[in-house]
Amino acid sequence: PGPDVSGGGGGSASKDDDTIITSIDNNNNTNPNPLSTLHSLLNLKNHLTTTRSILAAASSWDETINSIPKLLSSSSSTNNGQPNLIEAVAALSKLEQGARALQGMPEGQTERTAAISKLRTQLEVLLKPQLLHALKKMETRLGPLQQCVGMYGTLGKMDVMREEYVRMRPGEVISLWFSFGGHAATTIG
Repeated sequence: PGPDVSGGGGGSASKDDDTIITSIDNNNNTNPNPLSTLHSLLNLKNHLTTTRSILAAASSWDETINSIPKLLSSSSSTNNGQPNLIEAVAALSKLEQGARALQGMPEGQTERTAAISKLRTQLEVLLKPQLLHALKKMETRLGPLQQCVGMYGTLGKMDVMREEYVRMRPGEVISLWFSFGGHAATTIG
């Protein structure tokens, strides 16, 4: 073989590119099957889509994770001094999607998992009082309860919401029972 004229200093990347180009040329010359070409293009599209999602997740990770503490801060002026839980849950969901896209990356997996776990715990702690308040006021206002349902759904914690709902109902049912005239039942026993 002659001298390397690729300008790459004998690097393997240019040899790999040459191999790919030669392979494509050979496929085009020996196999003019359009189905094979479409299959190759579909594979290329899938790889590029995966690459794009990985790059998008990597590029937005820092900005998203740094935005959550501000959203959880009660000094936020955008939400009347209350934590903006709806946007914080959406940001956590975006982080979780990004972590799934970055799952095969060699560095940072442990840190990403720990950060998501910590933020998830914080959100669940902040969300519980809002859920309890919404459950107490659901007779007059369904909006806050609908927001809680949406956030718990996004977090994948509908079971927690159902448990709180069931826990709240017996107290109300018992108090309604006794206010209706169940006092006579207590004097019989």
